[in-house]
Amino acid sequence: MAKLSTAFGELNLLPFPAEAPLKEVLEWKTDVLESYSGKEQRVRVREIPRQKFVQTIPASLARTQRAFNTVYDGLGSRWAVPVWSEAQLVGTLTAGDTVLPVNTTQADFREDGLALVWESPEKWQLVTVASQTATEIQPLLPVAQDYARAWVIPVRVCRLISQVEKSFTGASSVMDIEFEVEDNTLLTAPTPAQFLGSDIYYDEGLMSGDSLT
Repeated sequence: MAKLSTAFGELNLLPFPAEAPLKEVLEWKTDVLESYSGKEQRVRVREIPRQKFVQTIPASLARTQRAFNTVYDGLGSRWAVPVWSEAQLVGTLTAGDTVLPVNTTQADFREDGLALVWESPEKWQLVTVASQTATEIQPLLPVAQDYARAWVIPVRVCRLISQVEKSFTGASSVMDIEFEVEDNTLLTAPTPAQFLGSDIYYDEGLMSGDSLT
C-alpha cells in the first residue's frame, strides 16, 4: 500500500498508469438572473473550474491484491492522483539530483504542488515542487534513487466521489475510479489583458463557427 505524508497531509497513491483515453471533466458555475421581461443577466460564480478525473486502471495478477488493498484503505481518505496524460519522459536521473528537466508550459505543474517521478509501479517517488521555470522543476528534496527511464508527472490532490468498480479475469484486474480534485480551489485566476475595461483573450477558440458570444 502507498500512504504518504506530504505538505497536504497524509495521501494515498496508486502508482499504476491509467488506460487511455483518460477522461477529464471541468465544471464552471454561472448564476442566470431572469427579469419579468425575459432578459437574462449571467453572473460568473466560479473563477476556477472544478476538475474531475475518471480513470480506468489495469493491474496484472501479481499486482491486483496490492492495488485493491490501496484503494480499499483509502476509500475515505485524500489521494495523490497522477495526471498520466501529461507525463513527460526525462530519461536518466541520479540519486541526489536537484533538478528535473521538464517542459512546465506543456503540463500543469504548480509551485508548492506535487509531482511524481515514476519508472514502474515498484519504483517511484512523490516530490514537492519547490520552484520551477519553463524548462525545469526544483523539488523540495533531491531524487532518492537512480532511474534509467524516468517519467515526471503532475499530481493533483483528490478525493474519491463514487464507488470503485472492479472486474477480474483471473489473469488481471481493472478498476474504474472517479476522483474530484481538491487543490484547484487554491488557484487564483489571472487578470486578462484589458481594453477600455473589457477583457481581451488572444487564444483562438476551438469550437466550430466564426465567433463566440
